[in-house]
Amino acid sequence: MAEYFPDRQRGFLGSFLEFGSISGFMLMVLLENIMGSAHFLSWGWRIFFLAAPLGLLGLYLRHAAEETPVFQQQGEMMKVDQEQGDNRPQVSFQQIVVRFWRVLLVSIGLVLTTNVTNAIPKESILYSPDIEPSASTSVATYNSGSLTLLFIKFFIGN
Repeated sequence: MAEYFPDRQRGFLGSFLEFGSISGFMLMVLLENIMGSAHFLSWGWRIFFLAAPLGLLGLYLRHAAEETPVFQQQGEMMKVDQEQGDNRPQVSFQQIVVRFWRVLLVSIGLVLTTNVTNAIPKESILYSPDIEPSASTSVATYNSGSLTLLFIKFFIGN
């Protein structure tokens, strides 16, 4: 869907996908703290299934949407290239690294930042037998790190 966004806003608007997953986990932790672990584990976890219609709507929209004009144009160009023989110059991985090293480093940094501040603490909070998530200061640390990451992604994407 990000392909439909204007070129100058594509990174910013595309960052809302990550915003959704991080804020969903933060909402789950907040809800567990409000309800208490016992209530959350007995019935509170079902609350999130109320969002299923939104997922079905998203699935429908994705399948109903036509491919972007740029994607269709690229597909047509590839067909023509295959018919006429591909005469475009081949670009090596080394040339990509040398020419676009800054973009490559920023991309690697964003992925590492996301994994370190999102996945690793979340996994250790959820699956560690020694941590009670509702009573842990790790949850607060994770949430503050996630909020910081969300704002960083908005500014970098913009």
